[in-house]
Amino acid sequence: GDRWRKHEETRELLSFFFSTSCLLLFFLFLPTSQGRTADDAIRELNAAHAAYRRVEASLQAKRARLLAKLPEISRARAAVAALRESLGEEEGSEEGGGESDAGRRPTDLDFCVAEQVYSRARVDRRRLREGGVALWLGAGVSVEYPLPEAQALLEANEAAAKRNIKSNGEDLDFVRDCITTTQVSISRVYNWDMAVGKG
Repeated sequence: GDRWRKHEETRELLSFFFSTSCLLLFFLFLPTSQGRTADDAIRELNAAHAAYRRVEASLQAKRARLLAKLPEISRARAAVAALRESLGEEEGSEEGGGESDAGRRPTDLDFCVAEQVYSRARVDRRRLREGGVALWLGAGVSVEYPLPEAQALLEANEAAAKRNIKSNGEDLDFVRDCITTTQVSISRVYNWDMAVGKG
């Protein structure tokens, strides 16, 4: 899908940046007739290092968003699962051929209005069972789903968020390796230049 293609594009971009460090070290040892100096190599290595830092900052920002979103998805999934259990859907309670008194009684729900602010609502069980729940999709969009579909969607979103966090961590490790390699390369080029200059 599009998400996988974007992930591959990121990998290719990082691989290109990583190879730049090796190429710069190779060009450094070309004959002086090529017109390249240690300062030129260090300048280009610094540019590559800055590019790595920008990619790292972007990945860190994405990771922060994912880590903030995952608990919300998990809480919503747990709430829907609790509703289904309360309504007896998980156990197939409607197979008995009639609705019990407990099934007709309204359900009291506590929901978050704002941070550290909760309110209690009384919901008709039959309406909840027939109508489902509304999930906030973002950008001012809320869609109503039957409880089983809502739970399946939230479980899929939770699994996807965990996969993205893991993938993001791998990308961060790769970028940090690139940063370390570039820093070492800059140091070695500088030391080589100093040694040649003294020679």
